[in-house]
Amino acid sequence: MEIVAGPDDSRINVASNGEQPRPVTSFGELLSLSAPDTAPGLIVGADGQIVHLGRGVGRFLHFGEGAPSCNLLTLVLPQLQPELQAAFFSARQQGQTEIRRAAVTFDGAVQQIDMRVQPITEPAWARDHWLVLFQEVSHASAIAGPPADLEVLSERQQAERTLRLSEERYRTLFESIDEGFCVIEMIFDADNQPIDYRFLEINPVFEQQTGLVDALGKTMRQLIPQHEQHWFDIYGNVARTGEPIRFESSSKELNRWFDLYAFRIGEPESRRVAVLFTDITERKRREISTALLADIQEEFGRWSSADEIMRTVGQKIAAYFGFSLLTFTEVDPAANEVLVIHGQHE
Repeated sequence: MEIVAGPDDSRINVASNGEQPRPVTSFGELLSLSAPDTAPGLIVGADGQIVHLGRGVGRFLHFGEGAPSCNLLTLVLPQLQPELQAAFFSARQQGQTEIRRAAVTFDGAVQQIDMRVQPITEPAWARDHWLVLFQEVSHASAIAGPPADLEVLSERQQAERTLRLSEERYRTLFESIDEGFCVIEMIFDADNQPIDYRFLEINPVFEQQTGLVDALGKTMRQLIPQHEQHWFDIYGNVARTGEPIRFESSSKELNRWFDLYAFRIGEPESRRVAVLFTDITERKRREISTALLADIQEEFGRWSSADEIMRTVGQKIAAYFGFSLLTFTEVDPAANEVLVIHGQHE
C-alpha cells in the first residue's frame, strides 16, 4: 500500500500493487493516513466542532461540568487553549498551516506540546475541515523543532516564556483579524438568570462591526438599555453549560444582522464568553429583498384590481420595513396637490 501524497498538503489517495489510487472516503481513513503514530490527532469543522477523534488525543482534552461539548476550542486543556485557539483562528484566516507550542503539566512535570492546525484541501468532500495534531516535543519526530531562541531553562521559566509567547501571538492575531471579536463577562440576577454582560476585551474592528462606541469596560445595558433579551439568554447558556454555539441573529436596537460563534473561555465560575462575529446586514437585506420580490411576483397574477394590489403589496412592504403607516399617492405638480389613494396602517 502506498500513500500517494502526505499530510502536508492533504492530497491523499491510496494505491496498492500498482493500481490506480483509491480515493479516501471517510474522515477516519483520512486521519489514519495523515497523523503519525507519535502525534495524536483529530479533524474539526470550520467552527471547531469535532467530526472525528483519533486514538490518544483524549490526553489533551478535558470534560467539565454541564452539557458535554464536542468543540475542540473548549474541550482542549486550559493550558493549551489560548495557543490552540490562536492557531485555529490564524489557520482559518490565512488558509494555511499554523503550528503553536504551549506548556502543559502531566503527572507533575511540565511538557512542551506542539499543536499543528492544517487546512484540508483534498479530497473535495473534506474541504472546510481542519486536521489538528498534538505532539510532545520530546519525541524525535516532533512536528516542529524548538524555537531558535528557546534556551535551556527551568521548567517554570519554560512555562512562563511559553505563556508570554502565547499571549504575544494571541494579541497579534486579536488585532489583525477582519472579524469582530470580544470577550464578555455574563451578569446574572439572584435567580441565576442572565440580565447583562460586560465587555472585557474588544478588538480594533469591533466598533466598525457593531456600531458600539467606547464599549470596553461597559455593560450592554449601559450602552443599549433596550437590547433584546435573547442575546443575554444565548450567551448566558454558553457561560453556564460550556456548550458553544454558531448562529445568525438580528438586533433591532443595533439595526444589524450578525453571523456569530460564541464559546466559553476560562474556568466555569468566571462566566466569560468569547464571541467571534461578522456584520452580515447587507447580505441579509439582499436575501430578504429577493424573497419579498419573489413573493409579490408569485401572487401578482391572482390580484384582480388596483385596490387589491395596493392593499396586499402595502401589507407586505410595511411588514418588510417594519412601517406602522404606508400610503400610495398621486402627485399633481401643476396643481401642487398630493392625493392619497390608499393607506396602510397597523
